[in-house]
Amino acid sequence: TFLKDNAPRFKQSPRYSLIHVYLSTETRGQRAFDDARLLLQDLHEQGPDADALALSDPFALHDHRLMNRTEHEIAGLLGRRFARTLSELPIGQWQGPIESAYGIHLVFLLNRVEASLPALAEIRDQVRSEWSAGRRQEANASILRELSKRYDIKVTKPNDTLRAGL
Repeated sequence: TFLKDNAPRFKQSPRYSLIHVYLSTETRGQRAFDDARLLLQDLHEQGPDADALALSDPFALHDHRLMNRTEHEIAGLLGRRFARTLSELPIGQWQGPIESAYGIHLVFLLNRVEASLPALAEIRDQVRSEWSAGRRQEANASILRELSKRYDIKVTKPNDTLRAGL
């Protein structure tokens, strides 16, 4: 019941597997977009077997295959705008040009696993832990409410205490 009532807290992010070819806007300038469009035509014929590393400009990350990565992980590597684009791409086709924090990319999306709620058996410990933490918070709040009925509580700021000479 706790898992069902709190499903968004346990939902797993979508995951992506992709190949990308990188073209540097730093070295190619505006020509990078034209070069990307021309290269994209060749890549359509080669499919996922294209040698992305050989076709790419030198790239700091050196990783042209990103496998089973979350949008957050990909955003950390290539930027938020690039990562957000992945949800819109068709699977099994070269697409682009797509801008990243580094330059231009042509992307072949191999797989997309949509966001999902795992079965309870897979995340039972996490659900139990969060349920227990919630119960502790409720119990603590209840105890404090009961105590506050029996006592007068006065809250002072640290500066007030210093001024009073305590």
